[in-house]
Order: sequence, then structure tokens, then C-alpha cells
Amino acid sequence: MKLVALLLIVLSCTACANASKISYEVTSRPPQAPVEVNGVNMGETPTVVSLRCSKTWVGLMNAPGGWANSSGNYKVTAYPPKNSAGQSQSKFVDPCQWEGEGNPKIFFDLNLESVAPTQRIEVTTNQATPPPNRERAIDALKTLRDQGVISDDEYNKKILELVR
Repeated sequence: MKLVALLLIVLSCTACANASKISYEVTSRPPQAPVEVNGVNMGETPTVVSLRCSKTWVGLMNAPGGWANSSGNYKVTAYPPKNSAGQSQSKFVDPCQWEGEGNPKIFFDLNLESVAPTQRIEVTTNQATPPPNRERAIDALKTLRDQGVISDDEYNKKILELVR
């Protein structure tokens, strides 16, 4: 009886985690772009990278179907090939979200140019200029105190600083 109970415990614990690997086909324009996954070199395009999808049993009350993703996102980055113009690109991938047929694909178009705004927008702010003399500063402080922006203690402290 103890052996059966122990066997049931071991079997239930092994069913508490589920892991699989999803292979992504990574391509780019131009080809032979260096590829990194979370900062680790994975070769040059075209290539296939396998990303781990881990799921943990959390119970039916905590997740639909009882399983929750525990692997998180991977950052896949492609860099322009040597002697090629362009900018690096990154994409975030969660392999546990893949539900299609075959291998998912990641494509990087490294020939894209940087885009700048086509219309200039002027932004101005209303900044109060400091009063040029002591009387104006005192009047400004009185107004702030009367409006309740500063307390009487703050007002008196600032007045003393101006008088010195």
C-alpha cells in the first residue's frame, strides 16, 4: 500500500511540468544576418532556432485548461550582415503562444530605412520668468500664499531669503 501511494506521488509530480521546443525558421533580407536569442549567438540567417515552451500545472481555478506558461518571452535580434547598411531589429517571441501548423517563421527586413517625422511640431510651455526685482518677487510670493499654493511658513522663509 505504501508503495502504491509513493508511486502515485511520483507520477503526479512528474505531470506537474510540461516542456517542449518550438523550432522557428529565421530569415532576413539581406540573408546572412547574425542572429541572437537573449544575447546568445545563434548563427546567421537563414537558420532554425529552437525555443523552449515550459508549462506548469497551476490548477483549473487559476488558468484555462489548468496549465500556465512559465518560459516567458525570448528576444530574437538580427543584425545587418558585414559590409551592409541597415539597422538591427528585435522581436519578442513566446513559443507557448504558437498554435499553427508547421514551424513558425520570423522575418527581419534589415533594408528598412530609419523613419523621421515628416512634419515639425513646435511645443511651447508656459514657464514663469523670475521677477527682475525684489518687489515683484514679494508680490508673486503673496499671490502664491493667497492662492494656497504655499503655506505661511514657506512664504515667511522665502521672504527672509529675499531680504538677506
